[in-house]
Formats: sequence, C-alpha cells, structure tokens
Amino acid sequence: MALIADLNVKDLNRVIRAFSTFYHLSNITEEQFNHQRHKQMLNNGEFWDNLFEQTIGGFKQQGKSPTPCSIRCSNISCLVAILLAR
Repeated sequence: MALIADLNVKDLNRVIRAFSTFYHLSNITEEQFNHQRHKQMLNNGEFWDNLFEQTIGGFKQQGKSPTPCSIRCSNISCLVAILLAR
C-alpha cells in the first residue's frame, strides 16, 4: 500500500486504468470460457442445473465445510469493492 500511496495523481490514474482494463478483460475471458463450457456440456447432454448443490455436495463428500470458501469469497469481494471504489 505504501507504493500506491507514494504515486502522483497522473501515475495513480494510469494504475487505476490498467487495473480496470485488466479486470474488464478478465471478465470477458471468463464469460467466453463459460460460454464454451456451456456449449460443450449441452453437446454432451449435460446441464448447468444444480451446480451450486453439486459443489456443496462435493465439499460434504470430501468431509469439508464450504464455510471457509464462503469467507474467502466474501473477503475477496470486499477487497475488489474497495479497489474499484478508489
């Protein structure tokens, strides 16, 4: 954080724009991947139904709790929100 705090306004603006561009491109990539995966699943006769339930079921089968994952996701969401707000 000290490195960011030491940036002048012009450089800070560049960093924010770079992060914004990276974030946007990451979203496009994820959407494209999901679209291709969905298409592949449909071609194989698979469906997206109950993916959340399947994920939680997988945690339970492995004897793991989904809670730590939820906490991590929540923390990441907060961090992203903070970065985007600046």
